[in-house]
Amino acid sequence: MGKPHHESNIMDERTVQRLGEPFDSIFKSAAIAEWACELMRETSFKLGWVPEDARFAFTYRKDLNGIHYNFGNWLLLGFYGKKDGRLIVRLPFMRSRLPLLDDRCRYEKSYEFHHPDVLCVKVDYQEIKQMGALWECVGATLKRITELLANVKKSSFRYKHIPRLEEAVIQRTERPVILREGLKEQPVERGRNVWLIDPSMFEERWLTAKISLMEMRSGIHPECASFLHEMQPGDLLVSRAIKRKGHIKEVLLLVDHHDETEQTVRICMKPYEEHPPTLLEALTRTIGQSAMSHDRPITACPFGILQKIQSEHPKLVGVLEKPNYWIFQCNPKKYDFKQAVRDENLKTWRVSRFKHRIKNGDKVMMWLTGSNAGCYALATVRTEVFKGMGDPVEMEYVRADDMAEEMDRCEIEIDLDMTDFPLLKEKAGKDPILADLLVGNPGTNFPATREQYEQMFSLALREREQRSKSVPLSYPVSTFCADTGYAEEEVKRWLRALHRKGQVIFYGPPGTGKTYVAQKMARLLASEGDGFYDIIQFHSNYSYEEFMQGLRPEATPGGTLTYSLTPGRFLEFCERARGKNGLCVLVIDEINRANLPRVFGELMFALEYREREIPLAGGNRFSIPGNVRLIGTMNAMDRSIALVDYALRRRFAFLQLAPHFDQLRRFHQKKGVEVSGLIRVLEEINALMDESSFALGHSFFMVEDLHTVIEDIWKMEIEPYLEELFFDRLELVERFRWERVKGSLLR
Repeated sequence: MGKPHHESNIMDERTVQRLGEPFDSIFKSAAIAEWACELMRETSFKLGWVPEDARFAFTYRKDLNGIHYNFGNWLLLGFYGKKDGRLIVRLPFMRSRLPLLDDRCRYEKSYEFHHPDVLCVKVDYQEIKQMGALWECVGATLKRITELLANVKKSSFRYKHIPRLEEAVIQRTERPVILREGLKEQPVERGRNVWLIDPSMFEERWLTAKISLMEMRSGIHPECASFLHEMQPGDLLVSRAIKRKGHIKEVLLLVDHHDETEQTVRICMKPYEEHPPTLLEALTRTIGQSAMSHDRPITACPFGILQKIQSEHPKLVGVLEKPNYWIFQCNPKKYDFKQAVRDENLKTWRVSRFKHRIKNGDKVMMWLTGSNAGCYALATVRTEVFKGMGDPVEMEYVRADDMAEEMDRCEIEIDLDMTDFPLLKEKAGKDPILADLLVGNPGTNFPATREQYEQMFSLALREREQRSKSVPLSYPVSTFCADTGYAEEEVKRWLRALHRKGQVIFYGPPGTGKTYVAQKMARLLASEGDGFYDIIQFHSNYSYEEFMQGLRPEATPGGTLTYSLTPGRFLEFCERARGKNGLCVLVIDEINRANLPRVFGELMFALEYREREIPLAGGNRFSIPGNVRLIGTMNAMDRSIALVDYALRRRFAFLQLAPHFDQLRRFHQKKGVEVSGLIRVLEEINALMDESSFALGHSFFMVEDLHTVIEDIWKMEIEPYLEELFFDRLELVERFRWERVKGSLLR
């Protein structure tokens, strides 16, 4: 690292004339301020700075009369103006190079880095400005810091970051103006607001399995109205009355505009999940130690408390940041987005742009291109961007080789499924807020605004409400039969088995719609009251700790680990179900993929004796609420039923699903597509199978625009399946190649 410009000619001091606040109290002259900016600029490029780089935070400390330059969790540079006019400079330094300073200047050690190689020193500007060898040591130190912090993604001080200060450092052309005008009391980015609520004062009803609507009257308390004026999407609501994990809710939309009258205000929100519940525990502990008033239905959590939590838990800095807003776009010819959403199997999304800005908690409008272009879902980003492959369950929906290679991705969670009522491009283009959406161009990721997201959400809810006026809220057996194609008598037999046993498993060959039928049945049961349904997928590494309960590690501010007993998905589900009168259904997809006796543990007993309360390994006691039902799915092709423990098999009723080609015919008749030829070919293939569990199902071809995609489905899904199944009878594979059968499939 070369010696920074000192009293350089990069910026003529006469251009500035005087320094604005707070630069005038820190630096004696514009030339010294320029020197400090150049030192920070050169350090930034040494560390690999890029635009909008969240690893860096340029901050101002009024109490120290100083400027801080932060990288990751480390404070690297500092400039402090003293009352006697001196400027104290903070620099990173290798411990092994300290003898260089011993004989040349006075310095003060600072040990905030907690690393054996690196520390910081504070030195008077007048003593170091001529020390050329010093900058070589600083350069070597920065190189070592780059190695130590190679994996850092975000500075824990980013919530205090001042973009205008960063601009003064990086942009030499803008620097004179910024130094002259000062920082102009730049507002601190407060991030999400956190609100404490008394749930007994509000009514909550569920719109979907994930989204609920809370209604309140602003006149409940004189100060409620003013709080509601400040509430924004992305804010967090914390219930004071419930002492368990999962009582944080995230505000998605303020449905009604509100004023200081008695009108009803509705807040659209969703559960805010944490694993482990670090934020919840920190809020509970810190608020409990504060002198906050608890006599109001709604109270704002003071900014100082949130700052304290962020300083004690650096990982929560990103959690409490306000979300960014995005459009994630895809081509339906390459990915069956709608079916993936309906099956709840959309897990990840490709990130081709803005990978340094897309973060956990961001909000997304999911946009499909093509002849029916529009927004088909609203979602939340659930992870930072990572390099990896798509989730295996997504491969079923891929129509192009887009998931089979490692690329930048993020995990996403669908908040609102709009596949049945999309907001199409034509309608969005007529809306003054949505008319400027950056959609239709090549690419997968585009920025959006909060106003655009709120408007999209509002229009989607409005469309949903309009449909609910003409469509009954309930989901009767007759509708279930129409959607799935099964006879009412058979469906009622399934329901009798489920109510008798409490849990059933749908099993059958690939492509028979097991997951689809299971979710429809869950909806049928939950729609009869105030119940709900949820879905999880088992895999080979699924554990008792994830499903029931277990110890989860949590890092403390001192760097040590603590372990707390944390409820798993099923215990959380049951706790939520206890507050409902209607049936609550948990769908376990691919239930046989996990080691079931190990995952279920004591649940083996509780499934059969539901009225009994049993002790769990963690010491607490548990029983399954009477309104809880379980529906599992498993693929019969891998002979998994034979592998299921007999004791567990006794506790489930097994419901077989076979290929249902009448449903395939009805689905395409509505669209004017004749599939009799396709059905004949599929039946011919299935007749050659040694076992019925290997049969080809109907759901492979339950897609929109079958004429366009049938060749891809046949070549990429059917032929590979036949090659594996008939590996010793290759003449059958050749008999059903696309080129041989394409003329007889569709008309």
